[in-house]
Amino acid sequence: MGDTYYRELEKNQKREERLLNKKSWNLKVKDQIYEKVPEGVRVNLEKAFMKAFEFIFVKGNGIIEKTMDKEMRELDAKLADDLVSDAADRQSVKAMDKQAKKGSLANRTATTVTGFSMGFLGMGLPDIPLFVSTLLRDIYGIAVGYGFDYALEQEKIYILRLLQLALCEDEQRTDKNRRLFKDKMQDYNMEQEIALTAKVLSDALLVEKFVQGIPIIGVVGGIVNFKIYDNVHAFAAVNYKKRYLMRKIEEERRH
Repeated sequence: MGDTYYRELEKNQKREERLLNKKSWNLKVKDQIYEKVPEGVRVNLEKAFMKAFEFIFVKGNGIIEKTMDKEMRELDAKLADDLVSDAADRQSVKAMDKQAKKGSLANRTATTVTGFSMGFLGMGLPDIPLFVSTLLRDIYGIAVGYGFDYALEQEKIYILRLLQLALCEDEQRTDKNRRLFKDKMQDYNMEQEIALTAKVLSDALLVEKFVQGIPIIGVVGGIVNFKIYDNVHAFAAVNYKKRYLMRKIEEERRH
C-alpha cells in the first residue's frame, strides 16, 4: 500500500522543484520602478499588511471560517482520508487532492476583483484586509483539506513562512523551502514573522500600487492580484500535500 504514497510523493516533489525553479514574474518590472516609488507608499503598504495580519490572522479566524464552512470541509477531509487509508491508490489520493482544493476558483475570482478596486498612495488600502483574508482562506481550506489545524500556533507560523516562500526572490527559495520542512516551528517570534510576511506581500503588490497610479494601465492590478494568489495557492497545495503524504507514510510505518 505504501508504494502509492511514495509514488505520489515523487510526483509532488517534481511539481515542487518546478515551482522553486520558476522565475519570479515581477522581478524585471520591480527592478525598473522600485526606486521610483515614494518611501511613504512602501511604509504605508507594509503597515497596512501588518495590521491586516494582526487582525485577521491573529484575531479574526472566525471571519474567514464563516465564508468557508470549516465543519463541512473537515468532514469532507475525514471521509477522503478514510478512503485513502482503506484503498491507498492513485484514485483515492486524487479525490483527497480535489476536496482539498475546493473553493480555489472562487478565491481566484475574488483576488482579481479586489485588484481592480485597489488605488494608489493610500486609496484602496481598506481592500488589503480583503486581499489578505482571501489568501488565508485559500491556505486554510487546503490545510483543512489535508487534515491540518490552521488555528494552532505553530501552524500559523508555518502559514506565514509559506507565504514568505511563495513570494520571495528566486535566490531565497531553496533556503526558505528547506527551513519550512526542517524547522519544527518551535523557535519563532510571531510579531517578527508577521512583519517579514507583510514586507514580502507589500513588495509583491508595490508594482501594482505604483502602476495603478497611471489610469491608462490601472487594469493591470487585477492581473497582478491573480498571479500573486495563483503562486501562493500552488506553493500551499504542493507543500500541504507533501506533509500529508509524509504523514501517511509514517502512519504505515507505525502499523
